[in-house]
Amino acid sequence: MMLEVVQFLAGEFGNHPQAIAEPAWYVHLRLWQRPLPHLGTMGDYWLFAEQANALYPDKPYRQRLLQLVMKGDRPLIQVHALRDPGRWVGA
Repeated sequence: MMLEVVQFLAGEFGNHPQAIAEPAWYVHLRLWQRPLPHLGTMGDYWLFAEQANALYPDKPYRQRLLQLVMKGDRPLIQVHALRDPGRWVGA
């Protein structure tokens, strides 16, 4: 089950319809999420997430690590900030 969740979350995403419908509230964003299989231990999975304004995709401004773990019979996502996110821009 967890692998299916990781596969669902991995990829490139955007909010273009939302940004067009309500431009006063939403900036058009791009989000990339990539699995990091070498970090997984004891059944957990990790993804690297990076976000950028769609007008400036070469200038991402938010990098995070997502840790997916099972809590009972449900998947749980823990979001981790990086100490020096600038080191990971474009990763």
